Amino acid sequence: MKDFFGIKNKRDLSMVITLFLFLVSSAYLVYLKVSDGTSVCDVSASVNCSTVASSEFSKILGIPLPFLGLGYAIFNIVVYILTHKKRDKISKKTMEIIESISVMVNTFGALASLSFLFLQFFIIKAVCIFCLIFDFSTLIYTALVYKEFTSKNSK
Repeated sequence: MKDFFGIKNKRDLSMVITLFLFLVSSAYLVYLKVSDGTSVCDVSASVNCSTVASSEFSKILGIPLPFLGLGYAIFNIVVYILTHKKRDKISKKTMEIIESISVMVNTFGALASLSFLFLQFFIIKAVCIFCLIFDFSTLIYTALVYKEFTSKNSK
């Protein structure tokens, strides 16, 4: 199992767990958006995925956030596979480009997650548990990406 996921240390394990959380939370939120169903996390007025999902902040340029989140998850899974399982098949220059793009995308993702957390807590005044999982996972994953790529570049 370790070899399948390219897990060599605790940071790699943390990255794989976080990628799994991205995929599950964003897939569930996409399902909710597509099915127009009620969420299992609609437990009160302040813990209510449906309130968050139907807010005016649930789209960017007309694109529902769950779809952007799923795209973000897939992007990071592909980058993880390239940087952990296919590294020996990719030129050093191409790998540097992939790592740079990953750092930029995850920096933007972390800033977006901080914005979404602010919106949920202070503007919408309701939180979505799956959104919280995704947002906090984004912050953790971004820190792991920085640590991963800066430790490789400093060697």
